[in-house]
Amino acid sequence: MMEDSKLTPMQQQYFEIKKKYSDFILFFRLGDFYEMFEEDAENASRILDIALTQRNGQKMCGFPYHALDNYLHKIIKAGRKAAICEQVEEPGKGKIVRRQVVEVMTPGTFTSEKYLSSEEDSFLTALHFSEDKIIAVCADASTGKFWLIEEKRSPERLSSLLKLVNPSEIILSEYPKNFESIIKNYYSTLVPEYYFSPAVNEIMLLEHFKVGTLKGLGIENPFFAGASAAVLRYLKDNLLKEIKHLDHIRFIRPEEFVYLPEATVRNLEILEPLFTSQKNTSLFQNLNQTLTSMGARELRNWLIYPLMDIEKINERLSQTEFLKDRSDISNKIRTILKNIPDLERMLSRIGLFKTNPKEVIAFKEGLKNLELLKTFQELPFDEMKTLNPLLSVISQIEKTVYENPPIDFSEGGVIQEGIDPELDSLKNITQKGKEYLLEIEKREKEKTGINTLKLRYNKVIGYYIEITKANQNSVPKEYIRKQSMVNAERYTIEELIEYESKILDAKSSLIELEKKIFNQLLMNIIEQVKEIRANIIFVKKLDIIASFAKTAKERKYTRPLVNDELKITIEEGRHPVVELFTDQFIPNSIKLDEKENRLLLITGPNMAGKSTYLRQAALIVLMAHIGCFVPAKKAVIGLTDQIFTRIGASDNLAGGESTFLVEMTETSQILRNSTQRSLIVMDEVGRGTSTHDGLSLAWAIVEYLNNPSKNRGKTLFATHYHEMTVLGEERGIKNHRVAVKEWNNEIVFLHKVEEGASDKSYGIHVAEIAGIPLPVIERAKEILASMEISLIQNENKFLKKRDDSENMLFSVAEDPFEKIKTKILSVDILQTTPIQAILILENLQKEIRKNKG
Repeated sequence: MMEDSKLTPMQQQYFEIKKKYSDFILFFRLGDFYEMFEEDAENASRILDIALTQRNGQKMCGFPYHALDNYLHKIIKAGRKAAICEQVEEPGKGKIVRRQVVEVMTPGTFTSEKYLSSEEDSFLTALHFSEDKIIAVCADASTGKFWLIEEKRSPERLSSLLKLVNPSEIILSEYPKNFESIIKNYYSTLVPEYYFSPAVNEIMLLEHFKVGTLKGLGIENPFFAGASAAVLRYLKDNLLKEIKHLDHIRFIRPEEFVYLPEATVRNLEILEPLFTSQKNTSLFQNLNQTLTSMGARELRNWLIYPLMDIEKINERLSQTEFLKDRSDISNKIRTILKNIPDLERMLSRIGLFKTNPKEVIAFKEGLKNLELLKTFQELPFDEMKTLNPLLSVISQIEKTVYENPPIDFSEGGVIQEGIDPELDSLKNITQKGKEYLLEIEKREKEKTGINTLKLRYNKVIGYYIEITKANQNSVPKEYIRKQSMVNAERYTIEELIEYESKILDAKSSLIELEKKIFNQLLMNIIEQVKEIRANIIFVKKLDIIASFAKTAKERKYTRPLVNDELKITIEEGRHPVVELFTDQFIPNSIKLDEKENRLLLITGPNMAGKSTYLRQAALIVLMAHIGCFVPAKKAVIGLTDQIFTRIGASDNLAGGESTFLVEMTETSQILRNSTQRSLIVMDEVGRGTSTHDGLSLAWAIVEYLNNPSKNRGKTLFATHYHEMTVLGEERGIKNHRVAVKEWNNEIVFLHKVEEGASDKSYGIHVAEIAGIPLPVIERAKEILASMEISLIQNENKFLKKRDDSENMLFSVAEDPFEKIKTKILSVDILQTTPIQAILILENLQKEIRKNKG
């Protein structure tokens, strides 16, 4: 930085402001550009990919003012914050223009629709921790959403909460122990403790929500009040304006919604695909036939917070059924929905005074279409009876703003005549001024005899008379030269100087008055924010229900019966996504209850469809809980409080966790937290370790989950440990297998799940399908045959020292009964574990049955 004595007044102003915003990149308005200096210039030029220059030894860079949102987005994407410093008065001769920071942009306060996902909210989230609870208050300044989420205090609950909400920024007063590593995965900001103080912020909360007590808001709990206050204060301190559109708190309590752990959201591909960048493989994308951006965002919220209220679920199902059975009404509604813009984000920009005249007209047209939707009185939506009409808002806009206004106020022409007498007078002056100027031009042409004489205006020299070089001899003496050009000279006259002042003053006053009237209109609109928001909530729901109805009709979905029983029955169920990408999807049925079918033990080869079967069951249960029809012939779904999944191999290398540790951590959460109302889906548990350990763990886990005294819910357990099928003899466990047909040494996967146990893995055949070279396949078959002979000859030795190959497991011997006796006598009872004993017995039974046959 240069010495203070060498700084210009403008530079002194810059560095004074910069001191207050030392952690921010300061966008400093200079005329039609935003400039950055010194260290800010170095950082910004690198992030924004713009040229770094120097003037008088000072580093600087800049960009045009109209590109602000683009460059702001890049700064925020790079993990930096920006302070926007504007000129807050018109330039005057002989003095420096007054400037001040008008807005501070962080990931959680950025509201530019152009750079935000139309299908996702952008939440600023305040985290507050009590002894046993996590309180998360999530506010989206771009949509007006304000959520208060209450959750049990545990690392896995916080991880899942943040995965679902996906905050743009987290604020907290300190990083609590055991949670810091989770929070560090997101952009986070530490704020002073007083941000979270109910005592300090009570008046602000009461004034903002216009209530007399915190109890009236439902946030008398100091942790609720503290987190709510932190979000509001942070937004107000950074946006530097009122945020009246954040007017309603939505409470999200754990007992009201199905709990979806982070692993479940990931494994079931609810929001994002697991293995591809193509988003059309997620459940969200394949269910989303909404026609408004706000409907799409709300559908995401329905998916991450499925209902636990049977009455509300059935309400959605009945509404879907109504539209599904009445295509004429449904089609008319969807035609109207197509013409409704993102009213939610428009309303927020109105509340933040960030809108423009054209957008306000678009907002009005959207409200008109919204009112059209309410004319369908036969719709089974009870909320329609209590919605206030928005005709007064529509009328105010129509009376105030021209139907086709300019996008800004630079030339006027925004506010209609008859709204304000002073504005009408100024319009008259400017309009007559234009006519008067034309008269001057006409008169001067006649006076000088120069037909090419032109009267023009620019921002640098104002109004002028332009005469070509060829006509300079005809210029009157009273003309005053203003500017010389290559081919012409520019002049003025006393009359023009006087009138220019009047016109420019009138035009400036007109623009300022139009802005004032327009801002008053925005204030009037936002005063009705509650009524407008209630109507928007109705439209979002109608959009989703109409989408559900269309999907159900097109894909032959059926209405599920959701009840309070501890049973799940699905007849001919289908995977809602996979069936769209295959010519012939094989449906499968499923039956789970708390007695005879507590746990389905599913065996069968890889690639045969086990994982699809598991996932489709969980997805059908999830879809039923959001009030959506399901891909099945029939579905009876008992109310489910949690959906757990342990599917596939994954690791957390950055966190120092192996595949097996992640697997066991997720399994631990299931065993500790599941209840009798939970649905548990487990696929290939134990494959991340040695065969001995993996089999032992899988076996013990199945026994634990099936224990009636543990009340651990209904389980689908797929495994490649075929030895575990002996557990099917226990009450509550049913063996199921994926059907396979062998024909001329070829294997055909039928993708049909049926009762019974599988006794082969067909691993070599799967390798063949995957394209493993033929010599390797042939050699593998030779080794497998050799191993099977070896196992038959020395079963006990094999059990004591197990190989890790799942194709070597316990083949059936073909020895006569004498050899079976020898094998029994050779068992070292003291060195044989219970599981090994069961496995030996199982194989002996198979041999005896075969010899008897």
